[in-house]
Amino acid sequence: MKNKFWYITSSYPEKEGTGSDFYLDAMQFFSSFGFKALNTLRHGHALMFLQEFLLLINIPKRATIISTWVGYPRQLLIMNGLSNKLRFRLFTFVKKIKKWQYFIIPIDLPLQQFSFRLDPKTIDKQTALEQTIFSCADGFICAGADMEYYFKKDYPNKEYFRFDMYDQILPECKLNNRPKGKIKKIAIIGNLSRMTDELDYLPKHDEIQYVFFGPNGNKVITSNRDDFVYRGSLMGEEFLIELTTCDFGLILYSHNFEKYASRAIAGKVSTYVHALLPVICPSIYSSMSELVKRLDIGLVINDLREINVILALSPEKYRLWIDNCISERKKIQTGGHYKEALQKMGIEVT
Repeated sequence: MKNKFWYITSSYPEKEGTGSDFYLDAMQFFSSFGFKALNTLRHGHALMFLQEFLLLINIPKRATIISTWVGYPRQLLIMNGLSNKLRFRLFTFVKKIKKWQYFIIPIDLPLQQFSFRLDPKTIDKQTALEQTIFSCADGFICAGADMEYYFKKDYPNKEYFRFDMYDQILPECKLNNRPKGKIKKIAIIGNLSRMTDELDYLPKHDEIQYVFFGPNGNKVITSNRDDFVYRGSLMGEEFLIELTTCDFGLILYSHNFEKYASRAIAGKVSTYVHALLPVICPSIYSSMSELVKRLDIGLVINDLREINVILALSPEKYRLWIDNCISERKKIQTGGHYKEALQKMGIEVT
């Protein structure tokens, strides 16, 4: 019997950085749910084009396709012309002929995320190409209310299914590494080039230390701040062991990324929760701060100078945040958030 349910993503095969590649992790979860799961970028861009074409032939009629964005077909910002336009139009034509159901999980919106680097002509062309695919989708599976609203205002007649955060596959490790002492350690993870503008605003205190994980840490290294510690780009179990020695996880982005980050649920939220680190989230990141408040998994602040309030936090409140993180961690490890979205769609998951 031909596969009825397909999960298709487009991600480099090797996991990079501090956390987990959510495209590839979702691929494993959906495969365990009974989906035919594929990564079109597994063997590079040249073969990606071939695989995208072959999928048009091989995916059966009336199949349900769930694709990440970026995913299938993959948007390439460096290609304004024939490649994107031809592939996108061919996909929409075949989708209509084969009567596919097509849903998008918008993990990344690269056009919005990197618009400050692109010229207006490129933005206009790529926006039109995006609209080709988004308009042909039957619905969107969104992490957080703000991402759902972002699509609803332009595509009001689609179906929408919301989940709280991205599920993640990370190594098991002991979670009792947290030292008991006066110093509160705040983890900051990710591509550090996307948050360097904000480093100078992190308040100094003798009892607070900031621990950075990720690439591009030059500004951290040269900051001459004794309360900054740079761990580099650690991977796998080594990363988790170091991360669990911290007390909190901070969400932080530079001004250029604030608009995008305000509507996104960043993958680092899942990473912090997985490591049982209560999340410190500035309120400017509206979707993530709403999530932190609703699930009661950390602290929402209006200004980075308010970070010092963690020093007056009661042990009971901190323990409550840990307990709430434990509940979410179980879902993150088992694909529970994706399962809930699929169940809302009427797709049975064992």
